[in-house]
Amino acid sequence: LLFVIIWTGSPLITALVFISAFIGFIEFHRLAILASAKVAYLLTALWLLLFLISAALSTSYYYQLIILIVGSIILFIWTVINQRNAIIKNYAYSLIGPLCLGFLLSHALLINGTHALMPGEKWLFFVLMVTFATDTGAFLTGKIIGKHKLAPRISPGKTWEGSAGGIIWAVASALIINYIVTSTSGVTYNTLGNSAGLLILGLLGANIGVIAQCGDLFESILKRKSGVKNSSSFLPGHGGILDRLDSIVFTLPVMYYWIKLVL
Repeated sequence: LLFVIIWTGSPLITALVFISAFIGFIEFHRLAILASAKVAYLLTALWLLLFLISAALSTSYYYQLIILIVGSIILFIWTVINQRNAIIKNYAYSLIGPLCLGFLLSHALLINGTHALMPGEKWLFFVLMVTFATDTGAFLTGKIIGKHKLAPRISPGKTWEGSAGGIIWAVASALIINYIVTSTSGVTYNTLGNSAGLLILGLLGANIGVIAQCGDLFESILKRKSGVKNSSSFLPGHGGILDRLDSIVFTLPVMYYWIKLVL
């Protein structure tokens, strides 16, 4: 369903991002309450919405940076004035929702609005496929040969072997996707069109693989602080929206700035 929406075009992609962001924000609200954090929900919800609207209207990341800086200052002032205890903790939790589900996730809209060599939805397809390959590769490799724990206090099931397997799967998937797309449509993610370009593409895959796992661990920390296994039961068999977005929101900016800087 996700890939059908991506291939269908911008209006559905925009709607999906907005809906996912606000369902995820509700789930984050629950995690914050369980962690005994006091969050400025109305203020942060408006800040999150501003990130998304800006990205939907313009593909320039400068507006995002302005919203990020100004919003961070306003939120800090609000937190200091309205809260007396655990100011740092409350400010940190207030930042996480709009930054992850607003600023980072809005890069899906920025990518979708680009037309560097190919339509933006194909770049979205690429980063999602490589991210999912990372998750799948890490899981399967860890199950088969995983012995050494990666971060037992944060996520007991993750291993160093699984992490390495996820990165290898990410690199392989980047090269395979490029081969399939090149063979079927004549366009290529290898922007240089030679072996050096394939090396850069492999490095991009590895970068996505590493960052995807960092995002996964970050959400694991949030859930452990809140004492829950999943952010919600919204998606049967998968947990909540946050459980599906944990890696993606971190890899989307990687893809966007690679397009901007390499292309």
